[in-house]
Amino acid sequence: MEVKVQCGCGTRFAFEVEPVNGRMPVRVKCPECGADGTDFANELIRQKLGAAAPVIAPVAIAPGPFAVPPVAAQPPPTPAPQPMRVAVPPATAAPVAAEVSITYCPRHLKNPAVDACRVCGKPICEDCMQTYGYVCSTFCRKRAEETGIELPVYARQRAVIEARMARAGRLIWRTAIVVVVALLGTWIWYTFWGSRPKVVYSETLPHGDRARFYKLLSSSQVLSVKANQMSLFDLAQQKRLWSVPLNVGFSPPPPPDTSVPNVEEDVELYPPPRVIATTNDLWMLFPGRLIQYDRRSGNSKQEIPLNPPFFGLAETDGSIIAISSDELDHEVVTRIRLADGTVQTEILDPAAAAPAAKGSRSKASGSPPSTNSASIAAVAHGPAAPPLEHARSPAVTPTTTAKILAAVTNAVPALAKPVVRENMGDKFMADGAGVVQMKVGLIERKTIAHQAMKQPKKSLIDNNLTAGQSMDAVEREMNEMRREQTGGVEEEDVSRYQVTLRRLPAGSAPDWTGEAIGPPSFYPLKTLGVLVSGKIIQVFDKSNRRLWGANLTYPVASRYSLDFATESDPPCVEAGGALYVFDQGMLTKFDAATGEVNWRLTSVGISQVQLDEKKNLYVTSTTASPDSIQFSQQVDFSAKGAPVILKVDAATGKILWRNEGLGNTCFVTGKYVYISRATENPLTGMGDEPILYFDLYRLSPSDGHALWDYSQSRLPVQIEAEGNQILIHFRGELQVLKFFSL
Repeated sequence: MEVKVQCGCGTRFAFEVEPVNGRMPVRVKCPECGADGTDFANELIRQKLGAAAPVIAPVAIAPGPFAVPPVAAQPPPTPAPQPMRVAVPPATAAPVAAEVSITYCPRHLKNPAVDACRVCGKPICEDCMQTYGYVCSTFCRKRAEETGIELPVYARQRAVIEARMARAGRLIWRTAIVVVVALLGTWIWYTFWGSRPKVVYSETLPHGDRARFYKLLSSSQVLSVKANQMSLFDLAQQKRLWSVPLNVGFSPPPPPDTSVPNVEEDVELYPPPRVIATTNDLWMLFPGRLIQYDRRSGNSKQEIPLNPPFFGLAETDGSIIAISSDELDHEVVTRIRLADGTVQTEILDPAAAAPAAKGSRSKASGSPPSTNSASIAAVAHGPAAPPLEHARSPAVTPTTTAKILAAVTNAVPALAKPVVRENMGDKFMADGAGVVQMKVGLIERKTIAHQAMKQPKKSLIDNNLTAGQSMDAVEREMNEMRREQTGGVEEEDVSRYQVTLRRLPAGSAPDWTGEAIGPPSFYPLKTLGVLVSGKIIQVFDKSNRRLWGANLTYPVASRYSLDFATESDPPCVEAGGALYVFDQGMLTKFDAATGEVNWRLTSVGISQVQLDEKKNLYVTSTTASPDSIQFSQQVDFSAKGAPVILKVDAATGKILWRNEGLGNTCFVTGKYVYISRATENPLTGMGDEPILYFDLYRLSPSDGHALWDYSQSRLPVQIEAEGNQILIHFRGELQVLKFFSL
């Protein structure tokens, strides 16, 4: 008969056998692993023979008169043996057969064998395979190596696992070392080379070519304007895109006489033009005209005349607004749509706004004031309000100005109209889509004298001076000379002015008329208009309605007076629902809606307040003490007045960091902060070449320390910063710097 057997190792084999007494005549082994399968084969033969034997039931014979002896039943003839296929039963169907097939490891008697040694055929268990693989011992592995038997790799062998882990560890360590070296190399490169500025464009300016102006239009384009030529250079492609002749009525002066030593070269021939760049056009404001150029080719598209006097130019709401005059001395508002270049001209109503005397009007000298986005806003109009209303902010110490205001308020009846003795002129400002006219008239001229010098000390000249007293003696003598010139007194203008704010065209909003103590100046911001006069500010909304007023601790700087103020340089900044105002010695944050004081920061000599992209404040100031304001004429060699840059938290007024003495000019563009310093050695002798120093620093926004320093032994004419690119115009050379930034 045929017997089919399946070994525990998975090997199946079959053979023909003639059972002896229902059992195997010989022992049988697995041809693959050598395991004994005789018992399993005997069990299969027994099951096969038991199923083939027929069951014969005894036959009962009924009794009769004759007894017939029973006949013994004859077994049927044994059929001829035929081959029979016996399938191996499943383990679940025949548990007895599974028990018979279990073979145990001779090394680990309690562990069933799962395989056989590929050299000697001995059964091996899982523990043996984890130690030796597909052999039972080190001896068999050595024999396999000697006889050339190829042994498969057992994936779960400990040596294989350890080797795999070792390879993974080596790979991890090598990768880590490569990453560390790459990071270290990148840091070294970025710190000493990549983050430092490199000259990506340089242009040597010929001697005598002194009429020039440059501007960074974008991160990759530089506009060059000279007396007779305009060109556009692409920094990325390192080529000039176009160059066209320029005829705006200028002629360069004769070159300086080089035979005369130490002749200073005047690099400004005409005021720099105002440039407004769009995707397709370049709008250039020159004295007396506004010209539109095609940005792709440089060709002139149209020219718009602007007759003097010129009052201002602003860009807002996709348009340009220019304020000038016509032949009849009427104010003219010119509106240009940037999308298609459409021009609309409007003559202001002379009856609604009677022009001032021809000699008293505020006229722009040189170039028109350059307005930035913060100065293009609307001024508010509304009903007249008490001119001396106190601010709703917390009370401050009464000042002389406040006392004068109170006296004026009590002296002048509420309904009495003050008499204007002198017309101080009109000032026109672009304000959103409209124009604001500020009329100023003098009611009463008055000044207050302040002692601006300390009490004189006894002169040391008559005494025997020592080397340590020489500077004190010089200081005292200089103070005496100044006292003889000025009397040691400084006058503060506390004159009464009548101010009228009118929104044009007439009738668009009610006029506001009120009084101001001190020279007034008006600044249109984003949503507010701020009237500054002396130590008082008055805030208006877009409908010319007075919202609130407040007293300042000190007067604003003299450059913000009526004669010098421009809307491009206001002593106030509006951002995030707050109004920041700085006077000679303090920066104050007001709530824009109510005038409530959020915080005050004392700092003498604030000249600029800027905000970065995270709304933090960068304040350009000095380290001078408040005594320098009170005793402004005093000569004090020991006084500390170094420039300082402060980073201030806009929410709390807390100083986050301060950079002292490094630079006096700050540039904030995006996430980048730069400061510069240009000085001349004061010890240069007569007739010697001046020793010049220029340093440009990039500061870390986090702590204010200098990341790098770019130094030159010459002074710049113009500096512009746009992101990680800086344009520096030196005498005789133009440089564009760029650095890599993370």
